[in-house]
Amino acid sequence: MLNRLRRFGVGVIVVATVLGGLSGPAFAAGPPGPSGRPPVIAVFDANGNQVKDPAQVAKVLAGTPAGHAISGSAISASGIDDYCPAWGGPYYEYSINNVMVHLLHPCQWLNTGDTWEFGQSLMRIWSYGDLEIDVNVNGLPRWWHSDTVGSGATQMRFQTDANLVLYTGNKRAVWSSNTPGWCGSSHAVGLYDPLLGLQEDSNFVIYCGGYWVANGHRFYVVQSIWSTDTISW
Repeated sequence: MLNRLRRFGVGVIVVATVLGGLSGPAFAAGPPGPSGRPPVIAVFDANGNQVKDPAQVAKVLAGTPAGHAISGSAISASGIDDYCPAWGGPYYEYSINNVMVHLLHPCQWLNTGDTWEFGQSLMRIWSYGDLEIDVNVNGLPRWWHSDTVGSGATQMRFQTDANLVLYTGNKRAVWSSNTPGWCGSSHAVGLYDPLLGLQEDSNFVIYCGGYWVANGHRFYVVQSIWSTDTISW
């Protein structure tokens, strides 16, 4: 569980990012997300070194998928991700496209009364059941919300199937990002790890990640599949 984020620190892995257009025999960039933006594709090597050269990134993406780092499980018939432990999943900090990202594994949640802060965003579930992101840019409020007023939602949960879901107290789903099973599908070929990005630019993003092998070397590739598009600059 993550209630509040500290400001992003230093000493993180810097990742090279390519916007669409680069694909090989095995890799194929997924379709644009809900905002219409092309997916962000980030590549880094086994030592955490930045892959900057577009030609080198293209060679990596012409390789083959080599599995994933997160062991997930099937979602139960109730729709609740019963695999998730009570303490939530691990998290990391990376720089993707020169934006610091607090990158979370599945099993993170937000309850009514708690808040997440990232960049200039403040995320919370109001008592009337709406999930909202307030963004303050140059003193002017800007926001995104789930449009679930009166739904009874009390918890947001990021699941191992890559779906972001709002649940009521009796475990009834009332809203989701509609991304279940997207990681590893045609939306993110060979990228099986669901990842949630809370970004310093105030955006809230779902990524898929996975290991990729090219020329005998292993890399880790991350691709965005959904976001609130609440970018503050």
